[in-house]
Amino acid sequence: MARNVIGLIIGITAAGMVMFFIQSISNSLFPIPQDIDPKDMDAMKAHVATLPPLAFILVLLSHFFGALAGAAIGSKVASSHQFKISMFIGAFMLIMGIISLVTIPHPVWFMVVDMFTYLPGALLGYTIYQRFMPNYTA
Repeated sequence: MARNVIGLIIGITAAGMVMFFIQSISNSLFPIPQDIDPKDMDAMKAHVATLPPLAFILVLLSHFFGALAGAAIGSKVASSHQFKISMFIGAFMLIMGIISLVTIPHPVWFMVVDMFTYLPGALLGYTIYQRFMPNYTA
């Protein structure tokens, strides 16, 4: 039981780290101008409207690969219920993604596609865990 909780925590942390890394690349390619206050939603909405599709694709990739890595690593650390743990990580990330979409304005196409990144990413992460990193018990 304790390893399952630790697996969840480590999986969510790994997902966040992968997302942070990929989004750092996006932010370095497409930085927020210094004259924009990130807390000013009107200014952020205007800035987001100027971003090229590649900026959004990088964010989508960060969500997908974050869920994939989180699910695979969380499953590896957990002692049982790996599928449930993987899907929980994907669902947790989906909920956080919805909160982000409500908070920060995004194009409609991005919002639709984004909803289909987390759970498939987590499912693929679980599949990778099963195929390449299963837990062996003696």
